[in-house]
Amino acid sequence: MNNRYKLLSFFIVIAIIIISLPLASSAAETTESDDVFLFGSYPQSEVKNTQLLSSLNSIELQWKSYDYYCGTGKWNDGKMHTADYMQYADVNFDGNKYRAVKFDSYRPYFTGFESTTDGDTYQDNNGYECGKIYWFSYEPLKWRIVDENSGYAICESIIDSQPFQNMIFYDGWQYFADYQYYDWSNYYVVSSIRNMLNNEFLNCAFTAEEKANLEYNYIDDLWAAFEDRVFLPSVNEVKNSQNKERIAVGTDYAKCQGLFVDGGNSYWYLRTPGDNSYTAVCVSADGSLYGHDFYCNRYPFFTYFTGTGIRPAIKIKNLNADSVTFTQNTSALPEVPEWVDLSVPSLIKNFFKNIFSIIEYFITPACDENTDIDFNVNRGINMPCMESGFARDYIMEKETFENVRNKGFDFIRLPVNFGWMLDYDGRLNESAMRNLDTVLKLALDSDLTVLLDLHGWSDFTKNPDAQNTQRLISIWEQVAERYADYSKKLWFEIYNEPNNDSGKISDAKWNYIQLSAVAAIRKIDEDRVICLSPMNFNSAHKLSSMLVKRSDKHIVADVHNYAPMRFTHQGAEWMDDSYKEKIPFSKDMLNDFEQALIVAEEYQKETGIKVIIGEFGVYEKQVSEEDVSQFLSGAVVLMKKHNLAWSYWEYNAGFGAYDYSKKEWKPFVTDALLQ
Repeated sequence: MNNRYKLLSFFIVIAIIIISLPLASSAAETTESDDVFLFGSYPQSEVKNTQLLSSLNSIELQWKSYDYYCGTGKWNDGKMHTADYMQYADVNFDGNKYRAVKFDSYRPYFTGFESTTDGDTYQDNNGYECGKIYWFSYEPLKWRIVDENSGYAICESIIDSQPFQNMIFYDGWQYFADYQYYDWSNYYVVSSIRNMLNNEFLNCAFTAEEKANLEYNYIDDLWAAFEDRVFLPSVNEVKNSQNKERIAVGTDYAKCQGLFVDGGNSYWYLRTPGDNSYTAVCVSADGSLYGHDFYCNRYPFFTYFTGTGIRPAIKIKNLNADSVTFTQNTSALPEVPEWVDLSVPSLIKNFFKNIFSIIEYFITPACDENTDIDFNVNRGINMPCMESGFARDYIMEKETFENVRNKGFDFIRLPVNFGWMLDYDGRLNESAMRNLDTVLKLALDSDLTVLLDLHGWSDFTKNPDAQNTQRLISIWEQVAERYADYSKKLWFEIYNEPNNDSGKISDAKWNYIQLSAVAAIRKIDEDRVICLSPMNFNSAHKLSSMLVKRSDKHIVADVHNYAPMRFTHQGAEWMDDSYKEKIPFSKDMLNDFEQALIVAEEYQKETGIKVIIGEFGVYEKQVSEEDVSQFLSGAVVLMKKHNLAWSYWEYNAGFGAYDYSKKEWKPFVTDALLQ
């Protein structure tokens, strides 16, 4: 047996030991009561009875505008405004109350987007179309007691779909709720949803007697203190319940408002800010808490997204009042489908399936045809504009890619957070994938090679267990199938910056995971270029630990190089306080930068595998233009010296080479890069 297969056998044994380790469960026990009561009323179920509909439609209606927002098509330009595209009318008929709803154009899923009559919106996805009148019955609201002593209760259902913040203003760094750039858009105390709950909802849902039984709840969330009778729950108020108890289903009325439905369930806002200025923490469709203690970037968390659900909370003064009716809870929680069966037999089956796929990949002769493969990529740029599933407006424009190509770049690295694009059933969201289809076609039509990179999926990074491993493999199976007929100038990168910060992923385990994904792709597409990532955040020093099939001539490797970090990341908000120190450029910094290049070049010569410096750059917040230019100029000279292609991080944000607000390249960056 030659050394390669000895190594493979050794790896398989190690991987079996690692993957077979028991998975720990950290689910907290619930502290919620099972008491459910009826209090107040709100439009909920759609009227389907034809006789009743005929009677309701014969009533003369006084239509009122919802004054919902729309805009110019830009989601952060602050030009959102109210419009009359969606209206309602309330009537009393035969002793019951009903609400009619109509809309002449669809509600945009971002408050800054235009309202159009085109389909593919959450309203028409939910079965509600332009130009029709829909009727909904006012029905008692069902509340679950969380704390009987204080009377704190949360609504059982998602009763509406509203944005956290209607207006969004961008100052080039952060996202705000006001044009003076004072309050961040995820600041609940000034949020649109707080205003809606304590005005429109309060007056619609409760009688004067019921309002008198609502406590003014003093809330002190550290970032704000206020008193409200209706409010969104916070992370701290729901985090001790289990995921299955946080799952919520939207009412018909909420779906008509444009609620995003994922596998039958929906997301709902909490009042806790997310980890950046345009996200709020949400409970996801499977009951998980997302956006808390880590970066999240999927559209239900965006403060300006209209499709996120609302589950209000209240405090009742007197639970024995006549207006409070206790009832048996008959709304069974929906089943949470397992994306991957974590039983022992299933884990063993999935593991050995992956292992046999890896072995099959290694022993199958590699495709030798390079005729349609262009490895001649040299100068690239990262365009992190699809980390969620929605595509930022400029990435959907043909001119963007033509501009990149004409400037002198020959490829782009396109980070996409496929993890956040997964629907509840484990399939990639079709609407998000159609956005990606458009972006890829625009880039490829501009004669750019595209390195499609699975990027920013924090769930996997924090917990690379059997379940998330199978999700990752499934992602690449779906992507490979979808793009099998695309140009071979489309490359796949398995995962950005694998690392062991969680303490749960060794070099051997990463080899197993990465090769499982490669083997899955090769069953579908034998000559697609696949880019592999070494451990320790794509470190050059981990290239030698990465198991590869050298006879597969359609493999490249991606190394990231931000050395010296104290210079390139100074002033970055996500770094610790030691990075606040202002450090000027000095030529000896380039010696630090070159160390990784030497290792990468040696690996490239020894293995024949092309190495790309997939990320490098300087965070510009407190570095002078001259210092940025000198460092980048020296870095490019060194990468050329070591015969390494590169991709600059990144297009138009903190490290950016392009100023989108001015619609121009930054010469102190591009002149240094494209010398």
